[in-house]
Amino acid sequence: MKRSYHFKSPAQRGWTLTVAALMVFLLAGVLWSAAASGGGNQQEMVPLAGETPTNAAPKIIDEGPQEPIPEASQESVAEQPADAPAGDPAPEALVAEKPAPAPPVGPPQQPAPSAPPMARPSAPPVAIGEPAPVSAGILTKVLSIESVQGEARIPGEIAAPAIRVTLQFTNHTQSSVDMTRTVVIAEYGPDSVPAEELGGGASDFPTEIAPGQSASAVFIFAVPVEQRNGVRFLVDHKLDLPVVVIEGAAPRG
Repeated sequence: MKRSYHFKSPAQRGWTLTVAALMVFLLAGVLWSAAASGGGNQQEMVPLAGETPTNAAPKIIDEGPQEPIPEASQESVAEQPADAPAGDPAPEALVAEKPAPAPPVGPPQQPAPSAPPMARPSAPPVAIGEPAPVSAGILTKVLSIESVQGEARIPGEIAAPAIRVTLQFTNHTQSSVDMTRTVVIAEYGPDSVPAEELGGGASDFPTEIAPGQSASAVFIFAVPVEQRNGVRFLVDHKLDLPVVVIEGAAPRG
């Protein structure tokens, strides 16, 4: 028996196509939503303590764009030793020599003058012709003064008017007196000008004077005639004794 097919009208066929297209669109939307929500609803597999996931991909943390290190900073980091603490000076600074101090500005300083030697102490003056104590038991005395013409003894000396002085030492001690270190000089005038010693009959003391004995020496000093009102004889017997001073007037001629 044959079935008979009844074709709908054009209006019915259009409505049917519209409904079918709408269902297809809704079905596609449902499928798309299911696919999108399926990836987000998947649960992550959290490994238990002590377990290491085998198929777990490394998790990359996005911290944002990294700023590049400047070239100058990279060079300074490369030049600094790894074990050098922060703030320490560079090795070159530790061995650098200190600069030499600048020379002083101004004229060179002169050394301080040395102190003058201490003057020898002297005994109170004694008049010519009077005995003067040298030490305990030893006396000296000007026996005589004569006006003479002094003679030159060595090159450089000049003959000149002079006085000849005889000086005596007397030993009243019980020991011999050493005379090798005894020095006699003469001065004249208010300025105490040293008198030059000349020749013309001078003689020295003996090397020693025995106990209870006396000995004499003769000295010739160049003293201008007009300066003979004030003449001083300085007798230096030992360094540990005061200098004996004998003063007075000498003859003019």
